[in-house]
Amino acid sequence: MSMLTREGKWQLRTFPRRLLIRLILGIGMLLAGVLPLLLTLDRQPRVLSTHKAPVASLAVSPDGNLVASGAGDFDIELSELPSGRARAMLRGHRDWIFGLAFSPDGRLLASASWDWTVRVWRVADSTTQQLLQHDNIVWDVAFTPDGATVATASEDGVVRLWRVADGAMRTTLPVGSAVLSVAVAPDGRTLAAGSSDGAVRVWELPSETLLHTIPAHPELVFALTYTPDSAMLVSGARDGIVRRWRVADGALVGELSGHADRVFAVAFSPDGREVASGGEDRTVRLWRPDTGDELRRWDVGRSRLRACTPKWTGSIGASIETVTDCRFDPGFAPAYAVAFTPDGRGLVFADEERVRLATLP
Repeated sequence: MSMLTREGKWQLRTFPRRLLIRLILGIGMLLAGVLPLLLTLDRQPRVLSTHKAPVASLAVSPDGNLVASGAGDFDIELSELPSGRARAMLRGHRDWIFGLAFSPDGRLLASASWDWTVRVWRVADSTTQQLLQHDNIVWDVAFTPDGATVATASEDGVVRLWRVADGAMRTTLPVGSAVLSVAVAPDGRTLAAGSSDGAVRVWELPSETLLHTIPAHPELVFALTYTPDSAMLVSGARDGIVRRWRVADGALVGELSGHADRVFAVAFSPDGREVASGGEDRTVRLWRPDTGDELRRWDVGRSRLRACTPKWTGSIGASIETVTDCRFDPGFAPAYAVAFTPDGRGLVFADEERVRLATLP
């Protein structure tokens, strides 16, 4: 009887302890499985805005309060950062918008379109200040650091420099093949253009003297960006390789390899330590350019309107009529555009018809 009592007392004393241990172990295992998922979800880039067609261009205002997005629906949306609240819709273009740039003071926004025009918009009231007519599709646009001049890249084979105040064309820089990308150095001393022949040309400013013609890629240089100190250029092209070039002598400094298809977008972080790139392989990648390491990667796109994408045979761009006959094509969604926030803590990128914001450590 005493043994049974002692056994019973032992069981009563130890059972709650066993239950507590099992409960603690169970909670620990649950947290071990759920916490990484929660952290992953917290790091997922969130949607800022949505267009009716794939987003092809992005720009973040100098103060970091606005993001502009241009798309295949021919519209430009201004959204607030980081909330994503819609501020304004800019309408007037009649085709895809592949280039966007804010003026250094953030008061103006320039847009380059396949409708053969560049528009300079007043951000405050969403009206067009200047309409700059070209002779072919316009791919890209960039302001000089003083905000007085805008440079445009067109398939007509020249880089045009326009006076912002009155819309007058100052001069043209001959390239000889379709110009797909243009960038102006932050110090304002050089201008670079990428073209369909695979070359990157660098001119000195304000003399407009051609300094280098760099055989950068086999063909189709879609994207260019300068380092914040203006000492280097990064190019992205049809071969899927991101390359770094020294501006002073045009020498190759390094390569970032990983994209499986065309690279449409490149951007430097404000501190110059990271490069972001977006490509036709449906990925956005974050790199350490000095080591070549890929730091992060985001997969984009669920499906695409394939007929609305550029046709790379014959003319480089697609016609306005092509957009009226769009076909649904699952699994094809290039990452056309990337842009860092001025504080370097965010990366905005195109994900099909969506604009997303990723938080960076």
